[in-house]
Amino acid sequence: MTVFYLDTSALVKRYKTEEGSEAIDHLYEELPMGSHLATSFLSVLEFVSAM
Repeated sequence: MTVFYLDTSALVKRYKTEEGSEAIDHLYEELPMGSHLATSFLSVLEFVSAM
C-alpha cells in the first residue's frame, strides 16, 4: 500500500490555482488503486487560515 502525504500547501493547491496545482490535480485523478492520501491533523487549521 502506498500512502501519499499531503502538507497544507499541497491541499491548498487542490482548491486554489497556483504553481503546482496541476501536479496535485493529476495525483487525485490518477491515484493508484490501493493507495491512500494522508495529512496532519493540524492541516485543517492551516488550510482554513490559508484560504
